[in-house]
Amino acid sequence: LPDEPGVALAAADLVYPDREASGRRPFLEAAAAGDRPDATAERLVAVARAHDELGRPEDALRAWRRAVELAPEAADVRSGYSRWLEQHERY
Repeated sequence: LPDEPGVALAAADLVYPDREASGRRPFLEAAAAGDRPDATAERLVAVARAHDELGRPEDALRAWRRAVELAPEAADVRSGYSRWLEQHERY
């Protein structure tokens, strides 16, 4: 499986477009494991998305917060984090 979380998520979407498919789990686990001390904001967004899909909201929240800390000026990161907070009713 790919090392890069974004690639692992893209592969899961390509191979298993049905988000309920059990075959997605190894790809999601690979993406979630991509949280490293030197991770970029882009990498952490993918990690957050993987944790969210795996049903790990606290891990997703930590990854989102780190992504925003690393790239506070990145509109796509802030927008994704805001959408996630709204979806999970975390106000």
